Amino acid sequence: MKEEATAVGGVPPQAGKSDFKKLWNNLLDYIWPQFCLGCEQEGSLLCQTCLDNIQLLPADYQAWPENKNDFVFSHCHVCLDYHQALTQNLIKNFKYQYLKVLQEPLTQIFVKKIKQINLNPDIIITNIPLHNKKRKKRGFDQTEVLAKNLSLKINIPYYSLLTRSKNTKPQAQLERNERLQNLQNAFTLKQIDQNLVKNKTIILIDDVATTGTTLNEAAKALRILASKEIIALVLAKN
Repeated sequence: MKEEATAVGGVPPQAGKSDFKKLWNNLLDYIWPQFCLGCEQEGSLLCQTCLDNIQLLPADYQAWPENKNDFVFSHCHVCLDYHQALTQNLIKNFKYQYLKVLQEPLTQIFVKKIKQINLNPDIIITNIPLHNKKRKKRGFDQTEVLAKNLSLKINIPYYSLLTRSKNTKPQAQLERNERLQNLQNAFTLKQIDQNLVKNKTIILIDDVATTGTTLNEAAKALRILASKEIIALVLAKN
């Protein structure tokens, strides 16, 4: 009978990896203990109790009721109230403090929203991409991380469909007319087998929306794909 392969000391390789990961996580917890951004309990950046207590905005919430017809995307579903302190803490720490570990609870919030709005299963997921310069500085693209993680959680295909061709200024720092100019032709469509997305509903993921200009410019680039519909899904609206 063939003997099972073992690591040094007779420990199965898989168990060795698991033990090392556990040891590494314990070391990190010792060097940099994590405290919940909601209740300050030690153990994680968002404890399960605080995650469970987060209230989603109503399914029929209208992000821009006054100028809805100005947008290429059909709906924008907003998960959380940006004016809640915990919402801001989560997003800012993930986006600006580069705490990538927050991808898990933030993805869970997206999952809850998807279930709440009861979307047709014939969908694909994509995201608003960062420009390469910002991506390199940050080390990751926060919306790509969330979109890919969401794809795995709900078993819906993710495709990277867009490139950010302009290194735009932050929208929150600009007036409305400047925002439009800032984002004009900011997104280009990647080469992709269009049969993968044809007649699908595209879920366009972003973290925070303000006026909807970024989402709309991205949706304009996606229109060529002849999708059924483009629906924006964001964590919060500022």
